[in-house]
Amino acid sequence: MSDRRQIADEIWQAHKHWTGERKFALRQITKHLTGRKDMSSWRYQIMQHTADDGETYLAVHEFYTLHDGKEGFTERPVPIEADSVKDLRMALLDILRDLERHGVRDAKTGAPI
Repeated sequence: MSDRRQIADEIWQAHKHWTGERKFALRQITKHLTGRKDMSSWRYQIMQHTADDGETYLAVHEFYTLHDGKEGFTERPVPIEADSVKDLRMALLDILRDLERHGVRDAKTGAPI
């Protein structure tokens, strides 16, 4: 792996708590470092989990579609945080939009429910 690609991957992994304009800027930097215009894309995905006691619950995850078409999602739910009320509002609206578009998936299999 090239140094630039490794740096871009490390930066991309560090973004988990970034939202709004900061996340957009990070994507642009990562694309520039890698020289790729087809960088992976992500969206929010509501995942259904089953607790040890058999109860189910829903949580927000990031869902990725990689440049080669493969899909994946974060193993653990993501925190919903922001630097401002405006950014938090944008993140919450994005979550609701993605819920309407993509529904709920099973956290173990990734299959739609």
